[in-house]
Amino acid sequence: MNHGVLVADVGGTTTRVRLCSLPDLRVRAEQDYPSAEYPDLASLLRRFLAGQAGIEVQAACLAVAGPVRDGRAKITNLPWRVSESGLALELGMERVRLVNDFEAIGHALPHLPAADFHVLQAGQPEPRGNRLLLGAGTGLGTAVLARCGNDWQVLPGEGGHMDFAPRTAQQQALLAWLWQQQPRVSLEMLVSGPGLERIYRYLDGTGETVMPEAAMISRRGLSGEDRRAEEALALFVSLYAAAAANLALPALATGGVYLAGGIAPRLVDKLDDGSFVRTFRDTPAMADLLAAMPVKVVLNERAGLLGAARLARILATGPV
Repeated sequence: MNHGVLVADVGGTTTRVRLCSLPDLRVRAEQDYPSAEYPDLASLLRRFLAGQAGIEVQAACLAVAGPVRDGRAKITNLPWRVSESGLALELGMERVRLVNDFEAIGHALPHLPAADFHVLQAGQPEPRGNRLLLGAGTGLGTAVLARCGNDWQVLPGEGGHMDFAPRTAQQQALLAWLWQQQPRVSLEMLVSGPGLERIYRYLDGTGETVMPEAAMISRRGLSGEDRRAEEALALFVSLYAAAAANLALPALATGGVYLAGGIAPRLVDKLDDGSFVRTFRDTPAMADLLAAMPVKVVLNERAGLLGAARLARILATGPV
């Protein structure tokens, strides 16, 4: 019987599942599932495992959107509550670990080839400098990588839930509009797929109840066929860049700022037009520091699975 590990990247929209062999982590099977169509994570994973044979799963590492505390997590943007002990029981596995989804990407980041990155700003990287990882998708995920000896320590965070701070009169007006709907506005309420939809709705100003989804707004904005979508995309990119800078400064991310998640790879052409970098640097007292920070888009949308697989291999071969 061959041995392997089960890994998953659990997002509010899509859950990616992969079965890898040990010790080489070669992909034996992989499937994407629409998360909302399943009542819980265990049901989804059981469906995937039902189609596999010939591999004995030694461990599972599941990357989830949201904070993990004491082996438990409430998945952000889903009604799922999961625990390592509960999943171990339901899946019949002895070794199960939950990690934050951006923690998993962080464990993959140092091992990705150059082809998996698109450079927005080359900067002057410090090889041992901290790295900031953030990414807009269904929400806004964050993590920091700090050098510890010869390895990288990945520190997951929830920076997407920091307060939104407007920089311009237009952004102040947007915040005032959002305040009419809710008392607090976080970064991820704007720097995310749903956030792009909110921005479009604000700029539209018609009060229409049916609005295009984020993917369509992006397509129309990039193609130039919809002026309102172009404006929404430009404002979204500006907010994304400001958020990146505001998170990069406390992290002192001299090793680089990395944009992961589902949105950035699809907006490379827009991110590459110079507007993102201009806004990213627009903190006069720290402009030189921000200009020295490399800024890159992580093109590999399976990086979370790669990082989870590396953690699962350690889990499978270590003590129980």
